[in-house]
Amino acid sequence: MFEGVNAEPPSIQEWMMDAATPEDLRSSGTLLAFKNNPSMLTDLVSLLYQSLTRRETLLDLGVGFGYAAQMLKNTLGFKEAVGVDIDEERLAKSSERGIKTVSLDLDQAST
Repeated sequence: MFEGVNAEPPSIQEWMMDAATPEDLRSSGTLLAFKNNPSMLTDLVSLLYQSLTRRETLLDLGVGFGYAAQMLKNTLGFKEAVGVDIDEERLAKSSERGIKTVSLDLDQAST
């Protein structure tokens, strides 16, 4: 499945289905889509695993509660994850999960 890669990443479905809380799934359309279509998650992580040559910082715009950022960071071996969101409650939960957080309203950000 991971041609040209020395080792496969940990079981994606195991952490996705077993570790996500109901709150995580309710708050994230992305996680809900992955739960309803597990092959989409596997394909995405496989592509990232094969394609990324550097894994310094993962940036998650709209980080929510930080579940996906935390799991992708750990699964793909990023050194750190930074999450951007407008909701302070979600940023606090992301921070508890070890995600560096930035409070920003992307609709109001200037170029």
